[in-house]
Amino acid sequence: MDRTQEFDGSGFRYMIFPMRLPGRHKRGNSGALKRKLGKFLSPSASLTSFLSFGPLLVVTLSFYTVSLVQGELLPGYAYLFMALLLAASGIFGLRSSSPAVLAAILLGEVAAALGGMTEWWVALANAGGLLLAATGIPLVAKARVLALAAKANKRIRDRSEARLSVGERLARGTTPNPSAAAGEPVSNTESLIRNILLPAKKALRCRTAIFFWYNEAEDSLIPVETLSDCTDLLTNTAISVKQGRLSGLKSTREPLTLRFSPGEAHSVPIYRKAVELAGVMAVPVYHKGQLAGAFVFDRSGVEPFFLPDNVIARRLAEAVEDALVTERRLKSAVLLSQQFRMMDEAARQFSAARAFEQVYDTAVRYAVAFSPFTSAVLAHRVTTASDEFEIVGVSRKQMAGLLGKRFSLRNSLADLAARNRTSLPPNFVFEGRTLQPFGPDVGLEMEDGDSCLLVPLQIRDETVGFLLLADNRKPVLRDELSTLHLFADYCAVSLVNAEANKELERMAVTDPLTAIPNQRAFRTRMIEAAQRADRSKKAVSLLFVDIDRFKSINDTHGHPAGDAVLRGIARCLSETVRKVDFVARYGGEEFVVLLEETAGPGALVMAERLRQKVAGLSFPELGSGRAVTVSIGIASYPNDAASVDEVIALADAALYRAKNEGRNQCQSA
Repeated sequence: MDRTQEFDGSGFRYMIFPMRLPGRHKRGNSGALKRKLGKFLSPSASLTSFLSFGPLLVVTLSFYTVSLVQGELLPGYAYLFMALLLAASGIFGLRSSSPAVLAAILLGEVAAALGGMTEWWVALANAGGLLLAATGIPLVAKARVLALAAKANKRIRDRSEARLSVGERLARGTTPNPSAAAGEPVSNTESLIRNILLPAKKALRCRTAIFFWYNEAEDSLIPVETLSDCTDLLTNTAISVKQGRLSGLKSTREPLTLRFSPGEAHSVPIYRKAVELAGVMAVPVYHKGQLAGAFVFDRSGVEPFFLPDNVIARRLAEAVEDALVTERRLKSAVLLSQQFRMMDEAARQFSAARAFEQVYDTAVRYAVAFSPFTSAVLAHRVTTASDEFEIVGVSRKQMAGLLGKRFSLRNSLADLAARNRTSLPPNFVFEGRTLQPFGPDVGLEMEDGDSCLLVPLQIRDETVGFLLLADNRKPVLRDELSTLHLFADYCAVSLVNAEANKELERMAVTDPLTAIPNQRAFRTRMIEAAQRADRSKKAVSLLFVDIDRFKSINDTHGHPAGDAVLRGIARCLSETVRKVDFVARYGGEEFVVLLEETAGPGALVMAERLRQKVAGLSFPELGSGRAVTVSIGIASYPNDAASVDEVIALADAALYRAKNEGRNQCQSA
C-alpha cells in the first residue's frame, strides 16, 4: 500500500504508514525511491522533524548569508553544506541534539575570532561537529544493531546446520550416540529473540519493545518477551487481532507504523492507562506463509518511526523467520529419526507376529506412537471374499465396546477411502456435520471439529482393513504424518501374512475333501477333552464310524461317487451332533465323533441316531436302490480306559466287532 490512510477513532487522529521496505521482498523498482521521498517530503510526514531542525537551519542559513556579504566564499559554501545536511536530517528523521549542534557552530566562530584557525578550517570544523551531532550517534547505534542481528542470524544458522547434520546421520543410523544427539535442545528462536530485543530497543530509541507469538485458535497475540521503561505495562495480556489497527498484520509482511498527534494521551492495549506516544510500530513475523508472531515497539516524545527504523525492525523479523525455518527443519529431522527407530521396532514386532491378536495389538500401539493422535481403531476383513469388516483392535479401554462390531463398505466413509485409495478427510478435520466413518452399524461418530484420519490398508487392489486415528479437537500437521502411510503398508502386509498363516493352520488340521477336521485336529481335541473330563469328573465318549462296503462303492461307481458319499456322511454327522461335540475324518472311510460330558449309555443313544440318519441318506451318484450304512464302535474315558490311546484302541476294537457281527450296528467297548 503506497497511499497514506487517515483514521479517526478513540478521540484522536493517527496515521498508518504501511511501507514496503527495500531488500528481499522487492528489487529493481525505479519508482520506489521517488514515492518514498514524496511521502516523507509531505508536510504531514515531516512536520515534527522540521520543528526540531528549523531553528538550526535558520541559524546556518544566516551564517551562509553573512559569509556571502563579506565575500568569504569558502565558509559560505561550508554553511550551505551544513544547511543541506540539516534539511536532509529533518526529512529522513535523523535525530540530533540542538544544543550540541549550536555549540559546535559557536565554538568554530569563537576559534575563528581568536585567530586560531583559518576560515577554511573553521568551516570544516563546523561541518564535522554538525555531522557528528546530527547523525553520528544514531547511525552508529543502528549499524550496531544491524550487525548484531546479522551475527546472531549467522550463529543460529551455523549451529542449526550442525545439529541438522547430526539429525540426518541419526535418521540413517550412523550416529555413534543417538540418545545424546536426540536429547540436544532444538529451539533457538526464543533465545535469539531475547538476545536481540535489548539492542533493538536501544537502537530504535523505544520506550517499550515486546515480542508476541500468534495464537491462531484465539486469533490473538501472546506476549513472550518484554522490555519497557514504563511501569504501567500489561505484561501478560493477549491482544486480539480480529479487528482494529493490528488486524493488518495478517495480510501483509510489511511493518505497520502508527503516528500519533504529539502532546496527547492515547489508549494502547499494552498499557493500563492512556499514555503519550509519538508512534507505534508493529512488525509481523511469518512462517510458512502465515502469521507466527510480531514485534511491537513504541516511542514517547515527538518523533515517530521513519524508514530507517522500519528497515531495522524488518531485519529483526527476518532473523526470527529464518530461525523458525531452521528450528522446524531440525525438529523434522529429529522426529524423522525417532519415527525410523519406531518403524524398525514395529517391523520386528510384525515379523514375529503369527496370530491375528499379535498383529492387532502391534498395529494399534504403534499407530498412536507414529502419529499425533491418541486413539486408534483397527478394522479387518472377515473373509478374503467378502466386503464385510470387523473391529478387531482399539488403543483405549474406553473403546472396548467397539470390538467385534461388523460393518459393510456400502454408503460409508470407509468405502470412499477404499475406492479412492486415499486417507480421509484430507484436512484431518470433520467440519460442518457429524459423520460415521464405518457406517451406522458400528455406532462410532465424529463430530464437527474432531480431528481424525481414516487410512485404508491396501495391497494391490485388495482392501485388507482400515486404521482410524482420532483425537478430539487437536490440530494435526501433515509433517507429523510423514511415515504413517509407510506404517499402514506394514499393517496391511502383516494382516495378509496373518491370514496366510491362519489358512495354513486351517489346512493343516482340515480334511480337504470333506472340509471337516482331520486326524491331527482330532488327537489335539481328544487330549483337551480328556483333561476337561479329569477336572469335571464327567466322562467323554468316542465313536468310531466306518462306512460299510465302501471299497465296492469305489469299484462299482468310481471314486467321484465315493467322494460324494464321504462328503454326504461328513455333513450328516456334523449336522446331527450337538455344537459342543466334535466330528473329524480319521482316515479313509472312517470318522470319529467326540461326545462331551457323555457316558456309555448316552453315547450308545447318539450312535444309534447317527446310524439311522446315515441309513436314510440317498446319493444320486449310486443310483436308486443302493443304500449306504455305517458300523459304529463306542468307548468312554475314563470309564472304559485310563488314557487317550487306550480309549481310541477300545473304540476301534468295538468297531471291528460290529463289522464282524453283520455291519450296520453299534457296539460298546
